[in-house]
Amino acid sequence: MSPQIESILGYTAEQAMVKWTKLAPNSALNAKAFQHTQKAIDTGIVQAPYEVELFHKNGKIVLFQVREYPIVENGKTISMVGSLIDITDWKKAENDLKRQNKEYVLLNEELIIAKEKAEESNQLKTEFINNMSHEIRTPLNGILGFSGFLNNSNLTVEKRKQYIKIIQNSGSQLLRIIDDILEISKLGTKQIKTIEKEICLNDLLLEQFSIFDIKAKENKTPLYLKKELS
Repeated sequence: MSPQIESILGYTAEQAMVKWTKLAPNSALNAKAFQHTQKAIDTGIVQAPYEVELFHKNGKIVLFQVREYPIVENGKTISMVGSLIDITDWKKAENDLKRQNKEYVLLNEELIIAKEKAEESNQLKTEFINNMSHEIRTPLNGILGFSGFLNNSNLTVEKRKQYIKIIQNSGSQLLRIIDDILEISKLGTKQIKTIEKEICLNDLLLEQFSIFDIKAKENKTPLYLKKELS
């Protein structure tokens, strides 16, 4: 046992020789190390370096890299020469690097997800804008269509009032669509708020039916409204 052992384990060579079998804590790493040593003894062949844990005199566990060289005579291992290199700090640095790399990978994954969300958001905005032409045409059809109906001199007062209401509702719908276009810039910052208020569902359905029925008739598409609420 080299006197240098005292600088890495705190024990003198003589103390280390006496305590040697008690210096290795029971661990999976050491169990594997002992198998490594036994293989070198049995085969007489130099094995690859391996790691082992040993107790320092201060009670702390120190990690070493071990290199062993069997001394063979007449085909039989009669002795082993080995060296210990303290790799505790190196191993810590390696683990820190692995942790940093893992954090980098996680950060990179988060950036990829954020990029995908941004692209999805942009795609949704593009689709929204592309749909605006159709959305704007729907209330405009209601305004233009029922404005034309008002020219009929044979309209009853009740029908005239109904058409005027539909035109007004179509104008309101058009205004809401324009508001939606202006509010799209708020989507990214989540500033859009829900407005809750009571409505008459039958009236809402009738208004929507009146607006879309015009386009449905132009396309010869049957459109029906069945109101089942009282």
